[in-house]
Amino acid sequence: MASARAREFIRRVLVALLVATIFLAGIQLRHWIAENTRHVRYQHDIVNGFYWGSEVLAEARRLSPDEASANSWTGFWHGYFGLYDRVKDEAYENDYGLDYPPLRLLVMAVWAKHVRSEFPGVDDGHPKLINPLLKMNVLCELLSAVAIFLLVRFCVRRSSRITRSRFLDALPLKNRASICGLAAASVAWLEPSMILDAHGWPQWDVWVLPFYLFAALAALKNRWFCCGCLLAAGAMLKGQLLFVAPFLFSGRYAKKSGPVRCACSPASRRRQR
Repeated sequence: MASARAREFIRRVLVALLVATIFLAGIQLRHWIAENTRHVRYQHDIVNGFYWGSEVLAEARRLSPDEASANSWTGFWHGYFGLYDRVKDEAYENDYGLDYPPLRLLVMAVWAKHVRSEFPGVDDGHPKLINPLLKMNVLCELLSAVAIFLLVRFCVRRSSRITRSRFLDALPLKNRASICGLAAASVAWLEPSMILDAHGWPQWDVWVLPFYLFAALAALKNRWFCCGCLLAAGAMLKGQLLFVAPFLFSGRYAKKSGPVRCACSPASRRRQR
């Protein structure tokens, strides 16, 4: 009994060391890419986000009676909500210019507020400018890896007893789902295109990924309200998420309607008679 517990403890320690190594390797890789790809930055998107974030702060100053009120969080919220109204009132032939959904504008506004307070004289092209956004990218990538781990583990647990796979049969049944989930999460955490897009280019596409993945997990567990809330929150960061949202709900409607029968099947011919 003692030897079995010792082996289990050693196994857990080795797994923890492996996870920590993969995590730190991913962090170091992201830092290296961010430092060595400054010449390929998509500066236009960075400048555009900083511009609209600064417009929220400018609107806060316009609506506040003094500088202290403008720099407070109350003034910040007044500027955040007031910017949409001002853009709508000043739009010419429905050309609003502001194409940021609410949560994305909020992120850019908080980012601009942080930059203006920490680096008052910083210019649009300074490397320190985007550090907060890169940290948010790391957080979303980490959450995405966690979501993929949970998704794969859930699916393998549900189907491992009926799936015939030489790979799965080679793994112990007790740890099969966790091993597959860890492998999938590691691949996602070290995925080159996602790292380059989030830290080399960089873009903010990864912001919606954890919302969609956790929504898929909620759909698999028949928690449709949580699924809808996650999709709505993700769409308020980037509206492109709505293009793939129907895939989740189509499974629910197909389940409710039951299996589709062919018109030429014997059961259909009997009903026609």
